[in-house]
Amino acid sequence: MGVIMDVMIALFALAFISGMMIGGNCSYAMAAPFGAGALSKRRALILYLIFIFLGAVFGGRDVAQNLGRNIIGAVNPALGAVALLSLLLCVLMANILKVPLSTSEMTTGAIAGIGIFFGSLLSGSLLEFYASWILGAILCFLVTYLAARAFKRREPRIPFRKILLIGVGCFFAFSMGANNVGNAIFPLIGTLSMPFALLFGGLALVIGGAAFSGRTMEKMGKGVTEIDEASGLVSSLVAAMTLLIMSLMGLPAPAAHFYTLSTFGIGAANGRDNVSLRAVLEILVIWIVSPLLSIGISYGILALLY
Repeated sequence: MGVIMDVMIALFALAFISGMMIGGNCSYAMAAPFGAGALSKRRALILYLIFIFLGAVFGGRDVAQNLGRNIIGAVNPALGAVALLSLLLCVLMANILKVPLSTSEMTTGAIAGIGIFFGSLLSGSLLEFYASWILGAILCFLVTYLAARAFKRREPRIPFRKILLIGVGCFFAFSMGANNVGNAIFPLIGTLSMPFALLFGGLALVIGGAAFSGRTMEKMGKGVTEIDEASGLVSSLVAAMTLLIMSLMGLPAPAAHFYTLSTFGIGAANGRDNVSLRAVLEILVIWIVSPLLSIGISYGILALLY
């Protein structure tokens, strides 16, 4: 009984800390209104915290259930703790480096590492996840690239641009909460009722977002490419809509990929000088290394335990 209690305490602690790290890493949801000067950093952060919480509580159910059941089957508390520990280490690295890491890829990789160790990996679901990520990222790049090219030829008159930009940022934060809260709480499904699990995860996201004070918002809003109001509106809207659609389908999605590819599409349309190649390479390296790292960490932990 004492061992079971220790495992459950560790699981809840890891879930909460992981939620905090995710909340700190996802503040780039408000990068466009911040980068375009529509909001100060403080106001952008406050709106981010409100809407990521609402997204987690009201939209996070399907992704959380999918992660907990469709990669290796049911995840018990002990294996859930291993997956969250792997995720936690990877997201901590991303926050330190101020790089917008895909927590969905990290979570999927950590669970896949467990499946590889025990020979229980459901490869069909994993391939479905990866195919949807690649397709979504390509679509985000193409749509924003084509839209930015059209804007260069004839910039549309958009009334109330700043208000629309802020609204889209809030929508993006909502979509971010809906898709990412499952990465922290999926092992709690069954231990807690779904509404309480979502509330638990939403609070963790908010506390983490406040603690890390919008580091990735600054990185993506100022550090990759210059974002004006029109292009920021398009990039955030495309990424947010793609993310929300995948959330409704129960698919964990790499929001960092979607938004980054959207901003790259804008930079490419405006000319090579508008894209920070160093920032691009830095992010791409993290994307390649971190999923492999999460698989290796979860596999390695199990190898030590067993």
